[in-house]
Amino acid sequence: AQVLTGEFVLDMASRCLAAGACVSFFAGIGFCLLVGQFLPVNPGLARRLEAVGHWADHELSHAIMIIHAEIANRGSLGARAGVASQASEVEGKHEKQSCFKYVHKHTYATGDPKAAAYFVAKYFGAWCNHEPGHGKQRTHCKDTEFEQPMTWNAYFPASLEQPLGFSIHFVKNPHKFPAQAPMNETELGLLVEKWRGNFSQTGRFDQFMDNHLGLVFDTLDPLVEKWQRDGVPFICRSWCCGPGMEQWPDRCPFGPSSDMDFCEQGCYVEVPHGIILEALCGMENYTASRKCLTKVGPHQLKSFDLCSDN
Repeated sequence: AQVLTGEFVLDMASRCLAAGACVSFFAGIGFCLLVGQFLPVNPGLARRLEAVGHWADHELSHAIMIIHAEIANRGSLGARAGVASQASEVEGKHEKQSCFKYVHKHTYATGDPKAAAYFVAKYFGAWCNHEPGHGKQRTHCKDTEFEQPMTWNAYFPASLEQPLGFSIHFVKNPHKFPAQAPMNETELGLLVEKWRGNFSQTGRFDQFMDNHLGLVFDTLDPLVEKWQRDGVPFICRSWCCGPGMEQWPDRCPFGPSSDMDFCEQGCYVEVPHGIILEALCGMENYTASRKCLTKVGPHQLKSFDLCSDN
């Protein structure tokens, strides 16, 4: 069987993009696979496709993960293309679309931006500094009635899937309404943090945790070891339910999972103050999800149950 080379994969994805598919590089490969947009640009391409017996794991594992995510979370690309086509017919013309490119940053308001940024650096593998960089704070307000605005960033390095890197932007600005009045962001964050308590002990997933950012890692074990070592509260949840989990096989909220089911699995940690970050891994399938998170016991990894209080 012929193994696809990186050059061939790049060629195929480029042709998908040129054909007008509004997708990322790897999702472009998935788009080709799902809707059949193999548009040869050289005479030997069709023969090469017929000869392909399998895809090289080291080149396409990330693409497969994204394809599964597209199918599971957003429906088939073909169905969405059909909806778009119908809408275009109603309008009587093809409208130009804005194509998503990548995530630049995510911003949180918090009562302590520096503590939040350093926490993410220490426990999620980022690095931090003042924004707009190099320890210099750009804004110094003349009005001294309130604290000066403060911003800190936690930076993540470039990766194959996020080639320009990524940053989490933490901001405290008492000059913006409601200023220092009751129930401002600082006060709200501290109240939620106090109310939540040590959720490692309660094991409870509360309503406010659904306001979170999900970061995907190759494995969570090194992160979990840091949290456990320093007593950082965390809980882990999965949309799968299989061998090695406390609810399997008789109490799976959505039924038992097969080994190759798409599996969204993550652990939730609180950043100062009241902010939740989720670290995910192994979303290719259930088997991968169990291999990338081995440092938590069966009682610590639960399948999501939307009908329970935790």
